[in-house]
Amino acid sequence: MVIPEPPEPYFDNHLVEMVVRTALGNSNSVLVPEDFETITVLNLSECELTDLNFLSEFTNLQELDLSWNNLLDCTSLPELKHLTKIDLSYNFISEIQVLSSYTELTELSLRANNLTTLVETVKFSETEDTAVLQEVFAFEGLSKLKRLDLSYNVLTGVSELADLTTLEYLNLEKNQIIDFSAVEFVPELIR
Repeated sequence: MVIPEPPEPYFDNHLVEMVVRTALGNSNSVLVPEDFETITVLNLSECELTDLNFLSEFTNLQELDLSWNNLLDCTSLPELKHLTKIDLSYNFISEIQVLSSYTELTELSLRANNLTTLVETVKFSETEDTAVLQEVFAFEGLSKLKRLDLSYNVLTGVSELADLTTLEYLNLEKNQIIDFSAVEFVPELIR
């Protein structure tokens, strides 16, 4: 009896390979990018991730769990237009990048990271002698966001959240925030 050779791995990370194969119900055949378009929910928790560029092929993702990885930021998170839920909890993110392209997002968790601010300094233009920098609120344009977990970070202020009027749940416990007046409108506010 001849035992077939397993297919060559598609992903460099063997944990990602295993998760994707499980999601596809494909343990033995060759993975092709067209298959990834069928995945709408992907749990990549505890996959030792440091980079997210490979996710660009998962164009129909709606829910993405990236918790318990080794992410320092989310700059490599590609634009995934259908995402409604992202979990980035328990990573090492200290600065959140602008997430305005995720217009369908209703749930976001950044619990237990190292966030100190909710603003990103963005370079708008640069000449030989000067650069024009502007601070941009990381969650600007997330008009459908209902649930936001920022607990267990090192935030000192939340005035930027005042414009997120669709929020129904906001967890800010175990931060260094003194003034919660900007978010008193949230029905379920955990301090």
